[in-house]
Amino acid sequence: MWSTDAAAMKADFDLIFQRAYDRTKGSGELANLAELFTDAALKSYREALLRGIDPASRASADIAWIDKRPIAKLKADSPGAELGDMMLVVNHFDPAGHVSSRACILEVKQSPSMVIPPVPVTSGKSTINQFAILSQWPRIVELKATGKNFHPLLRNVVTRDSPTRDVLAQAWYTAVCPKGSQKQPWMVAPAIKDAEFSQTLGALFTACCRSESLHLPDVGPVGVGREFTPNSTLNSPADWNALVNTILDVAGSYDLPPAYFGQGAGSRRRSTWSSLPALAPVGFASGFWNSNLLNFGLGCFTTILLIGVLALQGSALMAPPRYWLRRRRRNAFPILTLTIAHSETFDLPRDRSLD
Repeated sequence: MWSTDAAAMKADFDLIFQRAYDRTKGSGELANLAELFTDAALKSYREALLRGIDPASRASADIAWIDKRPIAKLKADSPGAELGDMMLVVNHFDPAGHVSSRACILEVKQSPSMVIPPVPVTSGKSTINQFAILSQWPRIVELKATGKNFHPLLRNVVTRDSPTRDVLAQAWYTAVCPKGSQKQPWMVAPAIKDAEFSQTLGALFTACCRSESLHLPDVGPVGVGREFTPNSTLNSPADWNALVNTILDVAGSYDLPPAYFGQGAGSRRRSTWSSLPALAPVGFASGFWNSNLLNFGLGCFTTILLIGVLALQGSALMAPPRYWLRRRRRNAFPILTLTIAHSETFDLPRDRSLD
């Protein structure tokens, strides 16, 4: 399945994040976060995956977005808190079809100093409310697309299956250091009060891709990302499956803004896998997630984001999207999807659209 060890993949991802940081000169949270979703970054994610798998396998990196951040409310009359700043999704397929999907919500913080303060990094009421959700995952009364929406996306969301269920894998804190950092600028920590940022963002990406845990000083192993079942939103009460799929479904209603994506306007994601033909829209109840190899070859990379006609055509490069999280897009919630198709016989051409 993997042709390199976790250390090599971690080094690849950390180099990507270092280069992205170098382009911004450490100029702030939004600028740094936006650099993780440029064409260059997507291409680099794919190449890092390709170096880690056998030559017959394939990989892609995709970006979708929501033009607001999901709001979780623990009480009906409370203002709620942002669920996070982005979500990482990792899919695995084999020639028979879908194998597994894993999602991890990331809360991004700009460190006020070179030494990153422990979790939750900053102070304030909103920080306290958000930490209560990401660390304990109590019952979420309502999940809204924005605090101003009258109609919630979900009600009564319960992601903790039992008092002993480890839900720390569902969300991690990631912090970026200010200008002049001499170490890895992107570091991560679990949603545990006063936890230190002892692991790199590259380590988190690697662990999520490989379904592994990160071993932390004084904490022990903590999982990265929790598995979810695509096309699973109707459970009552709503669970982790419903939460993740609802976020993906909402992303399917947003076209990429032309001001930031140029020729990508009118498409609902950017992808390094653009050699596939354009497909008709596929809904939740389409039965796509089966073991048929033909369906996998034609559509798996488009429907995991639940957004239908998404394959990008042509070889022209689109304008870099690095400014889309700044200023007027402060509430953007990007979703990065990394997909690995493990196979010794599955033979789709490597995409060259971003080369």
